[in-house]
Amino acid sequence: MDSAPYDNVEFPVRKPGTGTWPGPGQQQSQVKLMSQTSKDRSNTIGGPKLAPLLETMEVAESEDQRNQSKNVTSTSRVSSFSVTSSNTSQSQQPTTPLLLNATYTAQKSPNTQQPTKFKSDSMIRPVIDDQEEFFDRKDFNAGSRAMLDKAYNQHKHFYRLNSKVVEEGALLKQDVLDVYKKQGEVFSYEQLLQGMLVDGEKLLLGASWLYVTGVEFLDADGTNVVKEPVGKGRICLTNQRVLILSAEIFTDAALSEIGDSTKPTGGYKLDVRKTNSIYYQNIPLTCFHSADLSVAVGTSASSKISIKPPACKGLCSCFGVTPCITSWKSTPPMTTVFNKRVIRIGVSMPPWATRMIVLVHLDPEMSLTIARDFISQLQYHAPLMH
Repeated sequence: MDSAPYDNVEFPVRKPGTGTWPGPGQQQSQVKLMSQTSKDRSNTIGGPKLAPLLETMEVAESEDQRNQSKNVTSTSRVSSFSVTSSNTSQSQQPTTPLLLNATYTAQKSPNTQQPTKFKSDSMIRPVIDDQEEFFDRKDFNAGSRAMLDKAYNQHKHFYRLNSKVVEEGALLKQDVLDVYKKQGEVFSYEQLLQGMLVDGEKLLLGASWLYVTGVEFLDADGTNVVKEPVGKGRICLTNQRVLILSAEIFTDAALSEIGDSTKPTGGYKLDVRKTNSIYYQNIPLTCFHSADLSVAVGTSASSKISIKPPACKGLCSCFGVTPCITSWKSTPPMTTVFNKRVIRIGVSMPPWATRMIVLVHLDPEMSLTIARDFISQLQYHAPLMH
């Protein structure tokens, strides 16, 4: 095996919904880790370096737009690439897969004299409308959505509370979008992963990412938060570690309780932010003890039913008058669409082997095949899980 640093990691195009792991004992698809050639080393002083950060601004913006366009109607416009050829009317060019973050490359056609140039980082330009300015339940993280469900059972006038939260959230989100400016360095996921793989380490799952909307770190009982959660990002599985990565620009909202919310002195705190997040964490496979997959997709409708006090304050019930007997009333139904895809992992978290429950909230748009294969390969490679 070449001892040169593995700084070039090539991520192939992956079709969603396809199997990624043939099972134990069979050959599994792996990513080729390419080392620098002698020609490349002659142009490099002091070893390999990361690509200039200024060149990745366009990549980060296009990736940010791609993530934001999931809630937009699919009206993406695909721009065509130009092919410079001297006899294009006589020969047909073969189709070449286009990869994001690729640079200009020259390819020779068997029937042409001039090279064909591709630029893949500008091929897909999704149409972004102003839906980002709207605020609804999907803008909350998983913990805040659970708090809203709890408030529905606690508060008598929940609908007024919910209306006020949505109204204030829309105002805060608009303020954040108006004043937001990109600050600091911007990484792509490929740059974040450069140089992180050690000698002999291989990417599993066919180098497919596990797209997540959030990662929570709870105690061993799964009740209390023991570490700051991670927002939108990706998870990479190798034959030695699990890498939790985030190189995203995203907007989210957090709702927290202040004191006793059922009393006049208590209430809620609403926090809306747009974040340029860079996060890296590696967890060795020897730290994993269990992994569970839970998926629930559907729609729910709920209503609270309570006693309706009689108009006579209960005086007429002594005489058996029917209209004044205590009756029941119900609130308007609250309909909720849910799509919960969670991987629950038991981990002895480094550096002090702290027992934790890690909740990985999967992106609703991601194929469940990748999530299934993630657990399969994690069970196969983690020594404490089999």
